[in-house]
Amino acid sequence: RSLSAQAIVQETLSENAADCYEPTIDRRWVGNNGVTCPKPKSSLEALREGDFHHVPVMLGVTAHDGLGKVELEQTLFKSSDVSSREGLEKLLQREFGAHADAAFAHYWPSEVCSEAKAVHKALSGLSNDFWYFAGTSLMAELL
Repeated sequence: RSLSAQAIVQETLSENAADCYEPTIDRRWVGNNGVTCPKPKSSLEALREGDFHHVPVMLGVTAHDGLGKVELEQTLFKSSDVSSREGLEKLLQREFGAHADAAFAHYWPSEVCSEAKAVHKALSGLSNDFWYFAGTSLMAELL
């Protein structure tokens, strides 16, 4: 709160603010000139502590948000990629443990034209839930 709106806006196009993983929320970052991140705490910390300006917020996602499987970190590399039903079941077991069967039932498409397409569709749904729907749900609870 000690920073002016102008100071925050000036950081908007900095390399750190433009990264998709938002490292500007990381207070450990120190720029080339020794200046630390302009945010005094991460957004998640501020929300959990109630330390933010309470303003009306429109929050949500659509079924068209996201890039699908390509955003799923669990399958990003060739060594961890999933291309079969068996591989999907193993991934869901690692991620959901005792709830793996319910997760499989949720993500496996009801109409399967080929195993490869069904796996891709299931992973795309999982990715969108991880990246968009879960974050939106958490943010709604915190606001």
